[in-house]
Amino acid sequence: MEEKEISNNKKSGNEIDLIELSLKYWAERRFILKVIVGFLVLGILLLVTSRKEYRTELSLISESTSSSTSGMFQQLSNLAGVNLSNTEKDPLFNPALYPAIIESTPFLMDLIHETVYDSQEDKDITIYEYILQYEKKSFIKILKEYTIGLPKKIFKSMPKDKQSRNNQINEIKSEKLQPTEKERFVINVLKNRTHLKLEQTGIISLSVEMMGPVAAYDMINIVKSNLTDYLTEYKISKVKEDLEFTKERFEEAERNFQIAQSALAKFRDKNKNLISSFVKNEEERLRSDYNIKFNIYNQLATSLEQGKIRIQEEKPMFKVIETPAIPSNNFKPKVLVYIFGFIFLGFFFSMIFITFKMIVKHLKILIELKQNKT
Repeated sequence: MEEKEISNNKKSGNEIDLIELSLKYWAERRFILKVIVGFLVLGILLLVTSRKEYRTELSLISESTSSSTSGMFQQLSNLAGVNLSNTEKDPLFNPALYPAIIESTPFLMDLIHETVYDSQEDKDITIYEYILQYEKKSFIKILKEYTIGLPKKIFKSMPKDKQSRNNQINEIKSEKLQPTEKERFVINVLKNRTHLKLEQTGIISLSVEMMGPVAAYDMINIVKSNLTDYLTEYKISKVKEDLEFTKERFEEAERNFQIAQSALAKFRDKNKNLISSFVKNEEERLRSDYNIKFNIYNQLATSLEQGKIRIQEEKPMFKVIETPAIPSNNFKPKVLVYIFGFIFLGFFFSMIFITFKMIVKHLKILIELKQNKT
């Protein structure tokens, strides 16, 4: 019985503490409301001053013809005496590598020199200029720039020999195809704004976020085109080198074959009515030389046709499933996320402040009681 009474007393004590604690929070309801309103106003200000972001997407499938040959090219290769059915699959065309390609520095360095439409200026400008013009810094970055980084900002604005020297160094780096500080900034921005996702079904989803709807549409088409060109250049570069070498050897073999053909014809015309062992042996030698050079010429002609067919056959293709569209609504900022997020932050920080104030008050009371006892 006594144990039950003790447990009941503990429960009633805990209930009293919770009720008392709730009443203390309720007593601070005006303060909580003020903090929530303050955070809400801050959120609205950030929402108004934040630049709108637009997002567009496309879905496509990579159609690499390296593993299987189409019917038209197979027929052409058969006519030329070429077998293209055993073409090896290049590991580069594993779609799992595409995200790494579009985030690579060489790919993005080529991308920043492409042009997109600037709706505010009503003209086409490079992606490099577009990012530098419209990429807004966060509030924390601006605050840091004009407080801690203010001396550095003033120093940069002063014309000095050291500053001109730095510009010369940047020019040298640019000539060596090394990205400058601004180019690295633009590249990092593009990495965060360009996304490529591989679905389990084999579909490739490409999305781009930009500060303007038309710019986003232009950007996603440029990324798709540059990715295709990048893969094509890599894929057929070796085939082109082999084709150029084969073409040179073919032209040389063709000249040698024509010389052998003319020599045999002239010898036959000159010794048409002569019958002797010497004439017969010489004609046999010329015919043998003609056959050898004809076989070389014929083999190189076959190899040349094979190279021409392979150049077209090896080109990667992308079949677009869902075409991109100019976005009509902004992707960021999201109004509801801002409003409810800052309301929650206001409530959270107000409760923390009130709890901290109650703890401090309680500690002060305990310290006073100890001092009175002593």
